[in-house]
Amino acid sequence: MLGSGLLRLIYPKKFPNKHARFSEPFKVDLVNGSSMFVRASAFEEIGGMDTNYFLYCEEEDMALRLIRKGYQTYLVPGAKYQHFVSQSTGKDDSINLLFLKEFYISFLYYYRKNYNEAYCWIIQLLYFFKMIRKFYRNWDYVKLAFFILGGAHLKHSLRFKQKMASGSEL
Repeated sequence: MLGSGLLRLIYPKKFPNKHARFSEPFKVDLVNGSSMFVRASAFEEIGGMDTNYFLYCEEEDMALRLIRKGYQTYLVPGAKYQHFVSQSTGKDDSINLLFLKEFYISFLYYYRKNYNEAYCWIIQLLYFFKMIRKFYRNWDYVKLAFFILGGAHLKHSLRFKQKMASGSEL
């Protein structure tokens, strides 16, 4: 529900199969942040990264702001890179409520920032129901569903719970 699979069905040319092989660069809306290269002048023109994001969705926001300024993004199939996935959050297959909350804080901030209120409410309700239907897997999904329904606001971000170590504690 609401994943890239649905987008592939609706817009197959815009969202090609992720297992397809390509030989030439092609235009896309977004590339993974770890593989994103941006001209310094374009980065400066959009005001850099939005520091309200913590861990998630910052590249989506930056890509949308670049598109709105007239820039284009291309995927270059021949480029190779290595990204160590989940190094910031750990790779635990069980639900990690703190990091899922952090994702939805950024995700809903992205929509509130870039789209109208009605659209944001629709997204919020769809993701509420997406989480509620997983209640039988883990009760944390119910907690997450109501967190999403409540708006998942920035004030709940782990970013605000960080403590800096003083020199004597190092």
